[in-house]
Amino acid sequence: MSTEPRRKLGEMLVAAGLARPSHIAYALVVQEATRQRIGEVLSSLGLVAENDVYTMLGRQHGLPVVQLARDMLDLDGVERLGKGRCLSLGLAPVRINGKSAVVGPELMDERRREALASAYQRVPPYALTPRSVFEDVLAGHVAFKKASLEETLRREIQALAEDESQTRAPGECINAILHLAATSQATDIHFQPMPSGIGVALRVDGILQQRLHLPAELARMINALKFRAGMDMGEQRLPQDGRFSVELFGKGYDVRVSTVATPYGEDVVLRLLPKRRTALTLTSLGFFPEDRNRLETAFREPAGVVILAGPTGAGKSTTMVAGLSSLDLTALKVLTVENPIEHVVPMARQTQVNTEAGYTFETAMRQFLRHDPDVILVGEIRDTATARTAMTAALTGHLVLTTVHATTAAGVLARLRTFDIDPLTMAETLVSIVSQRLVRVPCPRCGAKRSGYQQPAPDVVEAGNEGALECADCSGTGYKGRTVIYEILDFDAGLKALVLSGASPEDLVTAARQRGFLGMLEVGRKKVALGQTTQEELRRVLGRTADASPPG
Repeated sequence: MSTEPRRKLGEMLVAAGLARPSHIAYALVVQEATRQRIGEVLSSLGLVAENDVYTMLGRQHGLPVVQLARDMLDLDGVERLGKGRCLSLGLAPVRINGKSAVVGPELMDERRREALASAYQRVPPYALTPRSVFEDVLAGHVAFKKASLEETLRREIQALAEDESQTRAPGECINAILHLAATSQATDIHFQPMPSGIGVALRVDGILQQRLHLPAELARMINALKFRAGMDMGEQRLPQDGRFSVELFGKGYDVRVSTVATPYGEDVVLRLLPKRRTALTLTSLGFFPEDRNRLETAFREPAGVVILAGPTGAGKSTTMVAGLSSLDLTALKVLTVENPIEHVVPMARQTQVNTEAGYTFETAMRQFLRHDPDVILVGEIRDTATARTAMTAALTGHLVLTTVHATTAAGVLARLRTFDIDPLTMAETLVSIVSQRLVRVPCPRCGAKRSGYQQPAPDVVEAGNEGALECADCSGTGYKGRTVIYEILDFDAGLKALVLSGASPEDLVTAARQRGFLGMLEVGRKKVALGQTTQEELRRVLGRTADASPPG
C-alpha cells in the first residue's frame, strides 16, 4: 500500500470531505482538556464516523484497515500470544486469505512489537481495525471467556434449584443471562413466569427467541432483578420501571427494567442499551444513496417538520438520530426531549421525559423555545397539545424532528388531523415524512443456504432432519442484522397545495408517484433482488401487502 505524505489526520479528513474545518477546530479545543488523540475526540463527539477516522489513519501510516469478524480470529495464534496479552495490548491474531496476521485498534509500538516477536519469532503483518469492532469481537468471543456461558448457566441454575435454604444469591445466574444476551446481540431479555417455572427469551433482530426455562425454585430471581433495578420489591400488583448499569465483556450497558403482573407472577423485561455505540449514518441503516441524499436535504432545512412514522420497534428514533448526526452540530443548538434517551448524540442537549416531575413532551418544547434552539427533537407526538406545540415551533423558524405512530407516510396526515392540526398549518410546516420498518438480513455465512444468493461457508452444515443450520454467527436462524425498508414523501409546492386543499392520502400518493415516489413494498422488493433481505421477511413484516401486485 502506498503511503501518503505524513499529513495531520485532521487535514486529511477535511481534504477527503469527511470533516469540516470547524469540526477540527472544535476537536482541538476538546483535545486540550481531554488529552485524547484527535481521532478519538472526533469519533466520540460523533463529528466523524469511526470507520472514516481509521481509514484516514491507515493511509496516514501506510497500514491496511480491516473490519474484524469472529470467523477471522486465529485461535492458535490467540493461544500462542496468550489471551491476557491479547486483551491488555489490544491485539487479535487473525488469518486473512489463509495467512497469519494481527489486527488492533492502536498503532504498533515497541511494547506490542516485542510481544509479537516473542510469540511468533517475528512480527507478523499488522492491520488496524476500528476500536468498537475490536471490542465487540474479541471480548464476546468464546475463546476469551473463562468458561462457556452454557456451562456457567447450567451450573448456577442447578445450584440455585438445589439450594433449599435459599441462601445462595441468584446474582451470578443473572449475570450469565446478561452475558448470553450481550453475546447474542439481543436488545431485550424477557423473564416470563409460567406454572412450571420461568421462561427466558431474547429478542434478537426483532424476533423473540425462547432460550431458557428456569425451574420454579428460581422464582426469587424476579425479586433480585427488582432490587437491582431499584424497585419496590413489596409491590407485586402494579407495573414498575427501574434501571441499573452493568459491564458485559468490557462494554458498559444501561439496563432499563419493566414489570407487569400476571397470574403466575411478575413478567419482567430488560432492555439493554449500550453506553457506547458506533456512529449512526443513514447509509449504515440501509437507505439507498439517492434516498439518503433526499433525507439529508430535508434535515438541513432551516425550519419545518420532519416526521418518522411506523410502529414501535421500526427504528424511527434511530433514523432520526442518524439524520441529526448528518448535520454540522458544532454550528447548531440542538435540544431533544425523549422517552427514553436511547442513542447519545454528544453535541446535542438531550433531556428525558419525567412525568412525575411534570416534564412532558409539551412542557419541554415550551421551555425549549426560550432556550435559543436551531433544531428541536421531540421523541413522539402522541396528543393534541404536543402536536400543536411542535407545529408552532416549526412556524416560528425552527426545524422540528419527531415521530408519529402511523402505518404509511400519507397516513400521517390523517393522524395529524386527529390532533386538530389544520391543512394550512400542515402545508406550511411539513418538509418530509418517512414511514419505515426493519427487516432481517440473510446471515453472510449461512443465509445463502436459505436464500440462494451465494455459497455458504464450508463449515456451515445442516443438522438433523429439520434442515436447521448450525451457525454460531446467527444461532441457526439464517439471518443476522437488520436493514430498513421505507417510503419517503417530500412536500414540494405541488404536494403542499394538495394538502391545503384537503386531498385524500390516496390522491397525495398518486401525485407523489408522478414525482418518482416508491412505496415501502417497492423498496423492499429492490432489497430482495439485491439479496439484502428475503420475500419471507417482507411477508413477516408487511403481511399480505407483501404479495400485492406492483402499482400500475
